[in-house]
Amino acid sequence: MSVLSAKVRLRRRAWFALWAAPLPIWFALFFMGPMLLLIAMSFWSVQNYRLTPDFSLSAWSYVLSLDFLWSTFWRSYGLSLISAALVSLLAFPASYAMAFLITPARRLTFLGLALAPFFTSYLVRIYSLQVFLGEGGVLPQLFHSVGLSGASLLNSYTALFLGHATLTLPVVLVLQTLALGNVDRTEMSAAVNLGARPQHVLRHIILPAAVRV
Repeated sequence: MSVLSAKVRLRRRAWFALWAAPLPIWFALFFMGPMLLLIAMSFWSVQNYRLTPDFSLSAWSYVLSLDFLWSTFWRSYGLSLISAALVSLLAFPASYAMAFLITPARRLTFLGLALAPFFTSYLVRIYSLQVFLGEGGVLPQLFHSVGLSGASLLNSYTALFLGHATLTLPVVLVLQTLALGNVDRTEMSAAVNLGARPQHVLRHIILPAAVRV
């Protein structure tokens, strides 16, 4: 009986060690492993309608020679940079307020509210934007009421940016709040006591310190 219980304990410890493995191990197992396999298969050749282990650059030369691939890549890259910059600017005032202007208890409450959208499927959030952006939706009706065009905003750069913001804004808000929350308050107080203006404190003290964090 004692031998059996010892085996059970060893098995439980092995399972616990497996689930408690460091994150890089799980990352390598479930992400890097399939990614390396996919890259290796990209060099295989097709023979009799089947992928055959080989080392051929034909697939890469064909894909990289497609003009629409590069135009799509650079357009997506540029739109991503613009969205990242706009989302960071939109999130910064709220992050600054949560880091410096409210109490820690309220900060946790607002951070929880910022993370609440992640409990809803991203597809549901994206499809719900049709209510606001589609023809006769909230935003087109609002624009029409002030004399602007009330056409549908779907399939536009505006809709694309809102889709990016829906996904990334809560993450940026939380990360900025954590970074600003670790800024040394003594440096800020010293700058204010020496007569620095708020915009100078923000540019020369807060932002560099937040980047270092």
